[in-house]
Amino acid sequence: MAIFRRLPRNNAIEGRLIAPHEAPALWARIRDYAQRLGTEPPAQIVAGIDANFFVTEMPLKVGEVTTRGRTLFMSLPLLRQLDNDEANAVFAHELGHFSGGDTAQSAALGPKLSQYDYYNAQLRQGGVAIVASWLLDLYRVIFEIALQQSSRRREFAADTVAAGLTSPQAVVHALVKVAAYAQYRHRVEHGLFAHNERHGEDLGIAQRVASGLATFGQSPEFTEAMRAAGVPHPFDSHPALEQRMHNVGYVLDEARYAEIVCMSASAPWTNDIVDADAIEREQW
Repeated sequence: MAIFRRLPRNNAIEGRLIAPHEAPALWARIRDYAQRLGTEPPAQIVAGIDANFFVTEMPLKVGEVTTRGRTLFMSLPLLRQLDNDEANAVFAHELGHFSGGDTAQSAALGPKLSQYDYYNAQLRQGGVAIVASWLLDLYRVIFEIALQQSSRRREFAADTVAAGLTSPQAVVHALVKVAAYAQYRHRVEHGLFAHNERHGEDLGIAQRVASGLATFGQSPEFTEAMRAAGVPHPFDSHPALEQRMHNVGYVLDEARYAEIVCMSASAPWTNDIVDADAIEREQW
């Protein structure tokens, strides 16, 4: 029964679908990059406030809509931190996952792994069947190691694609900014929720992060935090930042991380999205 049971999917995400007429230049850039990579562009773009960018071919529930086909998720708070060319590098990286077949593989594999884990959990309830579950546990660990190695190769390949479409410098600057933002935002959110206090509806996270990020970049713990930083992503295990810089052939000295983080973004892509401010406020 466990083998053949169909498991429910919980692929709901917070965000807003952005139609082509609501961000014409942005959609044109995405489609141009997809054409240059010889792959189909996303069927939809979702804008939200999570601190990451990702692509997927799995169905997602966005509000009352269930998506079909390829989806690009973009973070509005992060877009405000990135220059046009840095954001372009992020878009090219994500489209590189489409052209490399990574998202199709993940869409096929994800449900199978969920089914496997559910079946194994049921075996643990079956008396002597627990012996079989131990063997399945061992196989699952070995498979996960191989999956993480494959994920790292895919990330390096997508970075290489992005460096070719934009520049190695744009890729590295984007990686540094995204990692720094994610690190500091986590600290802000942890600080707010660690005290188990009731807050108002507007926690002011966006304002706290925007106003404190530059100070964090100048702090003693910043460099150490960046050394261990990956770049957040909901599906893959990303390589360390330094490894990714070596992969694209542009290694930024640690002493310059703060300089990059403190640079204000010129002409961010949020300028092209109709009602970007209202969408972001609604999400917060």
